[in-house]
Amino acid sequence: MFVKLILYWMVFSYSIVSYGQFGPRQVVDDDASTAAWVFAADLDGDGHDDILSASSGDDTIAWYKNEDGFGNFGVQQTIANFDQVDFVHAADLDGDDDLDVIASSFALDFIFWYENLDGLGTFGLGQTVSNAVDLPKEVLAADLDGDDDLDLVSVSRDDNKLAWYENLDGLGDFGPQIVLSTDVLSAVSIDLVDIDGDLDTDILVTAGSDRKIYWFENLDGLGTFNSGNIVIDDPSAGFFISVMGVDIDGDDDIDVISAEFSGNRVAWYENLDGAGNFGPQQEIDLTLNLPSIAYAFDVDGDNDMDVLSQSSPDMKIVWYENLDGAGNFGPQQIVSTEANGPRSLYATDFDQDTDLDLSVASNADGTIGWFENLTLLDIEENGIPQFRLYPNPVIDYLSINTLDIYIDKVEIYDISGRLFKTVSEEFNQIDLREFNKGIFIIRIYSQSSINSVKVIKK
Repeated sequence: MFVKLILYWMVFSYSIVSYGQFGPRQVVDDDASTAAWVFAADLDGDGHDDILSASSGDDTIAWYKNEDGFGNFGVQQTIANFDQVDFVHAADLDGDDDLDVIASSFALDFIFWYENLDGLGTFGLGQTVSNAVDLPKEVLAADLDGDDDLDLVSVSRDDNKLAWYENLDGLGDFGPQIVLSTDVLSAVSIDLVDIDGDLDTDILVTAGSDRKIYWFENLDGLGTFNSGNIVIDDPSAGFFISVMGVDIDGDDDIDVISAEFSGNRVAWYENLDGAGNFGPQQEIDLTLNLPSIAYAFDVDGDNDMDVLSQSSPDMKIVWYENLDGAGNFGPQQIVSTEANGPRSLYATDFDQDTDLDLSVASNADGTIGWFENLTLLDIEENGIPQFRLYPNPVIDYLSINTLDIYIDKVEIYDISGRLFKTVSEEFNQIDLREFNKGIFIIRIYSQSSINSVKVIKK
């Protein structure tokens, strides 16, 4: 049996191979006017991550159910409507083991949270966290004071304020605003991470118009913070609009990545000693057009952190491979040019294939969508060039591309190892229409090897 040659890549070692490729945009909602933010979390307790969004053009906080755990999303379910909402997040604020929703409105100057009443995605009315903010932006949750509940941290741009709010009883009753600084000029982005390795939560924050990034040390693990430490202070830099703390170089401490909106730059900063002393800026890309995102996750499944960003005017979402796990990045690779005005990214596994997919809110076309990570874990058993099966995930017919190798037979197993089908006659495609949705192992027998590939049936 002969299968026609289409060679995608060759590997000649005993290994598990992975790579980062994304499919076309799958539209979840194309009527989310000025879609501003996207987050993914299991809002209904079924074990599958759903999509949470904010759209400022129609003043809507909404969520979309991952109906089957394979990235088929339901209709918009509105949580609330209030003026100019452009940030959302999910966390368990009341300690009942489901995920509530946090949101901010830059027009109303309010921070709210919404209780998940039943763990199934039925949300209550908004509860005010604070209105002592002027153009609030990001609001994140973490235990700042060591009492095993989630507090909140906010930044607000027009009053240059970084503040936090104690969860007084673990039930979502928040205390008064505790101001950490009013000198973080044009603060728009934060991250909550342990910068200095002392097992409590510190705060990263951008001072956009001051061309600085700070980190505020949690001095005692009880929410007493210092006045701020410098990650970068560069008057020649652009407006720092996005910051994230993540281990870029594999040394088990938290480094920093950033995006400069007016500087067209994505960069990272090494935590030199694990105690929050940072090295000089290391550029990842200086060719983007008004990037507003610096985001890291393992795109290609090689156990290090790659970096994503976007270029809104030319509709690009891009990623950069961490080539060696030490922070040496490869050239820009395109995820997509389909999203008009990509504004927010969030990664999770939407389709149960063990790699991280990418959800995107794009404001110019008012669309919430996601891109499937087509990373494929190909198990090579005998050290010969591997086969490539496509499309993956598959709906009906599966094709095999490989070298000029004669195939003896193909066996199809479910994830538990039960044999479902054997194909031994000459073929161009395998008919999977009668198969239920799920994960299957395709085992390919040739004259010199046995190769196995995981396939998702939708």
